[in-house]
Formats: sequence, C-alpha cells, structure tokens
Amino acid sequence: GLAVLKRPGASAEDAVLKRPAGILAEQDDGAGAGSAVAGDDSGAAEGVVQGKTVAMEARAAVQAVRKQQRLVDKLAQDREALAKKMKANRDASRKAEQELESLKEAAKKKARALGSVKAAKMRKAMEQKVSRARSGSDKAAAVVKSALKRLKGMSSAMAAVRDKKQDAEAAYKRALTSFEEAKKRCKDLKAQGEHVPDPDEKDLSAPGAWKPPGVLAAKALRAAEEALAKAKKTRDVVFEAAGKKEALHSSLKERMQEAKRKQQELEEALGSQASSSAAARAKTLMKKPAGK
Repeated sequence: GLAVLKRPGASAEDAVLKRPAGILAEQDDGAGAGSAVAGDDSGAAEGVVQGKTVAMEARAAVQAVRKQQRLVDKLAQDREALAKKMKANRDASRKAEQELESLKEAAKKKARALGSVKAAKMRKAMEQKVSRARSGSDKAAAVVKSALKRLKGMSSAMAAVRDKKQDAEAAYKRALTSFEEAKKRCKDLKAQGEHVPDPDEKDLSAPGAWKPPGVLAAKALRAAEEALAKAKKTRDVVFEAAGKKEALHSSLKERMQEAKRKQQELEEALGSQASSSAAARAKTLMKKPAGK
C-alpha cells in the first residue's frame, strides 16, 4: 500500500479518519492507468462504482466516530460539571452541619437557662406553698391546743350542769307526783260526799281551828300546784342554762375536730411536697453532667 502523509502534531485518530479519502484518490489513479493499459471500459466503470461505495462507507464511518466522540466529550463535560456540583454540595453540607451543631449547642444553653429560671420559679412557688401549709398547720395546732384546754376547763362545769339538770328534773317529777296525788285525794273525797272547796274559795275559819278533810285536801292541792309550777320554772331555767353550756361545749369539740383534720391534711401535704422536692433534686443531679 501507499504511505499516508500526516500533519505535524496531528493525532493518530485524525490520520485514520482521513486515510480513506487518500486511498480513494490512489484507487482512482490506479483504475485510470489500468483502463488505459487494458482498454476495458466495463472494468473501469465497475472499479469507479466500487471506489465510490468504499468512500461513502468510509465517510459514514468517520461521521459515526465523530458523532460518538462528541457524545463521549459531552458526557465527560457533564461528568466533570456533576463532580464539581457534588463537591460544592458536600462543602455546603459540611458547613451546614457545622452551623447546625453550633445552633444545637446554643439551643441547649438557652434551654438550660430557661430550665434554671423555671426551676427557680417552681422552687419559690413550692417554698411559698410549704410556708403557707406550715403556717396553716401551726394555726390549726394552736386551735386544737386552745380548744382542748377550754374543754378540759369545762369538764367540771359540765359535770355540775349535768347534776343540776338531774336534780331539777327529779324535783319536777316529785312535784308532779305530789300534785297528781293531791288532785286524786280531792276527787276521792268528793266522791265520798266530802265538801272540797274550789281553788278560788276562801277559808274563813281560824288558822288553828279544826279543818274538815275536804278543806285540808283542797289546801294541799293548792300547795302542790304552786310547788309544781315553781319546780317547772326552776327546771326550765336550769335546762336553758345547761343548753347554752352544752352548745358551747359541742362547738368547741367540733372546732377542735375540724382543726385536727385540717392539721393532718396539711401535715400530709407537707410530707408529700418534701418527697416531691427530694425526687426532683435527685433527678436534677442524675441529669447534671459529671464534673459540673
């Protein structure tokens, strides 16, 4: 074959792509010389057609190579651009992560500061609540002590009141019995035909003179009636005074019981709050980093 001339600095690929055209020209010259020597027109025409076909195929192959090369170059450029974009994305992501860590640390500090403020407020509110509960418990204890002292002081007086009530009731019942007996005596004497004066009838006989049974019975009835009225009045006065003292005694007992109940509730609340405070302190110590 014939030697292929190369441009200075041209690549092997350019030489290969351009080689079919040179070969075509040489083939054309060879075909012409052969025709002149041999003198065969039909052979020459067939050689020209074959040369053109080879040239067309060579050009098509060169165009396919150039097209594919352009695609490869474009993909390489795209890959390079994508690599640059990925590098920029990695750098931006690294910077964003660093900023995120800084923001997280700042948020933790602010959260701790807010937690400290809230904890201080809660402690203050708890201390005030405890103080109020302790003060209420002390007041309730003072009420219990005062009421108990008064109740103890009233114990002897209440015993005397009960005795007076019993005595007054007994005297009233005796007077009532005497009155009922005197009334029955008058009734029996009337039934026997004795004259029994009416309550408003005056006794005109001398004080030391003999009195008929009916007159004596009438006088006894009037005396029994007066004694009954007096006993009833005495009983009413005693019962009224006793009722006032008993009401005061009951009021003191109820007040003492209510104070005891309140004191117990406050003491239980204080115990519960103390337990809650201890648990909260323990939880805080567990959360606190070592060395702080």
